[in-house]
Amino acid sequence: MSEAMEFLALFSDMGPYRVTVKFKDHPGRVADRQMMAEEIIRLIDRDTGMFAERMEFDGWPFDVVKFDLDPVRKKLTIHARRPSGNMDLTD
Repeated sequence: MSEAMEFLALFSDMGPYRVTVKFKDHPGRVADRQMMAEEIIRLIDRDTGMFAERMEFDGWPFDVVKFDLDPVRKKLTIHARRPSGNMDLTD
């Protein structure tokens, strides 16, 4: 599998779809982004053809738990958690 994708560089921050992140068992937050519908393909790992299972947020690695896409509300929610056995990510 290729390197984890950096969330802030993943989407154009333009378009009608809002992208939000929810962290499981982590108090951190990351700014929402905007995207065009066709940008959803960026969540697919080029090496494997599978949806991304890892993502970085400001350089911190997280495992992707699930993607929720609501086409009516034009919202994509990425659910992520710290990898098990990883160092404490609190600053």
